Amino acid sequence: MKILAYGLGITAAGFLGQVLVWRLRMPLRQTRAMGILFIPALALGLAVAWKAPPPWNLENPFAMAHAGLFAAAFWAAWVISYSALEAQSPTLVMAERIAGAAEEGVDQEDFFREMDDELLVLPRLEDLVRDNLAERRGNVYVLTRKGRALAGLMAAWRKLLGAGMGG
Repeated sequence: MKILAYGLGITAAGFLGQVLVWRLRMPLRQTRAMGILFIPALALGLAVAWKAPPPWNLENPFAMAHAGLFAAAFWAAWVISYSALEAQSPTLVMAERIAGAAEEGVDQEDFFREMDDELLVLPRLEDLVRDNLAERRGNVYVLTRKGRALAGLMAAWRKLLGAGMGG
């Protein structure tokens, strides 16, 4: 039970650090910032776990590693989930528009006119550039080495699943 408590405490410290930093100034590279914020939260949490008086301390290095790995797994899941929450997906934008129309619904012509590339595609391209996955050369977007690696990984995963290359 102590491992769970320390793992959740470390994760909560990371959340608190993120809230404080984001309130002061939104980082340009948010995923990287989240990774960096986790390091002091982990170090502080494990130091507390090691130095806490019995029965509140973690008795051995295996318990410390267990708590640290639990917190790291939880934090990694949060980082992955955060990117989906932070950048509104095209599906979310469309669902919000339809929900905003309430019972009247949205006329199909109006919907297609409103849901253009500027609203659905350009923000995703800006995210790719901001995260150093692509760069813009004039009017052309080109994947960076990091972007090609990620695209290759995603293509391999979809192939493994037997899924097509569509969205």
